[in-house]
Amino acid sequence: MYQRLRSWWNVSYLNRYFLHTANTNIIYHDRRLLALMEGDKPWWVMAQTLETIGVYDYNGTLKHSFTAHPKIDPKTGEMFFFGYNVTIQPYISYRIASKEGKLSPVVPIDIQRPVMMHDFAITENYAIFMDLPYLFDGKNIIHSGPILRFDKTLPCRFGILPRYSKDGKDIKWFDVKPCFVFHTGNAWEEGDSVIVIGCRHEDIDILNTNEWEKNKRPAVLYKWEFNLKTSEVTEQGLSEYGSEFPVINNEFMGRLSNFIYYAARVEDCDDLEFNAVIKYNVKTGDQIVKNLGKHRRGGEFVYVPKSDSAEDDGYLIGFVFDETKNNSEVVILSAVNLEVSCRIALPQRVPYGFHGGWLTREQLNNQRSS
Repeated sequence: MYQRLRSWWNVSYLNRYFLHTANTNIIYHDRRLLALMEGDKPWWVMAQTLETIGVYDYNGTLKHSFTAHPKIDPKTGEMFFFGYNVTIQPYISYRIASKEGKLSPVVPIDIQRPVMMHDFAITENYAIFMDLPYLFDGKNIIHSGPILRFDKTLPCRFGILPRYSKDGKDIKWFDVKPCFVFHTGNAWEEGDSVIVIGCRHEDIDILNTNEWEKNKRPAVLYKWEFNLKTSEVTEQGLSEYGSEFPVINNEFMGRLSNFIYYAARVEDCDDLEFNAVIKYNVKTGDQIVKNLGKHRRGGEFVYVPKSDSAEDDGYLIGFVFDETKNNSEVVILSAVNLEVSCRIALPQRVPYGFHGGWLTREQLNNQRSS
């Protein structure tokens, strides 16, 4: 029975609901713009025309799914990524794409259960994986339960792997308090420790948003510190506001970034909506809160560097929807003080979405088309 169910899950549920949507994020690497969704391989598209070239499987060397949140090291140009499988082991496959787009061999990451692993993180020397107990449970369907369930009774842990390791057994696991993390903001090394900042959910149920919203437990910006020598773990909440979609200046990916920007819920706002943007100072803990305005809602704001000087010398760009006027704008904020630099009215509403990216003119002009 379970084998038939697993077959149905692979063919029917994944194909219908998870595969081929390419709707979560975009990444530019090796002169290709790739549209991403974690249940599938990347889709190669052209930015100017939005023409779809097709599924991109790295000349047949990519056999598994591809996370919607790969990480590009700004110093080496390498792209670090993983894919997860919900039915057979290895449940996690870790790889590196060179600056020229050549894939490293698969490094299997040994976890005991198929979990939703939406994001991960890198530092200069490590890749960090989150084995959190939000499970894909095909057997649960037999009892009319959801395919995804969060189980606080199971181990909750972060794994730190030397990022060029060829053996997943080199990973070092650290137990943490029960939680789920959709998105990390950044990670870096300090002495013997690895620091990870992300948005921590105390519990999660994305298949039952009405009940989840009633619980009023939004994610909060959070810090984990893992000492590689002593195995000690330190955890700390960083903000009182509900938070999601953390971003940084990507030139600091995997290295100490002084500032993290995120979408937030302040004042009167439903749990699954965001009405503010916050700039968090990692060194001091200070925050700048930019309220988007009454009945105005936003989401992720993409960081766009203005120059190669200060870390926050740039802009934040995002969509804002005005619920009373039923229209959307592109809003551009100064990354220094979150003051509005520009508002561009759009002819129609832009529905709430997930993630975005920024391409320079040089990148646009240098895209591969074949």
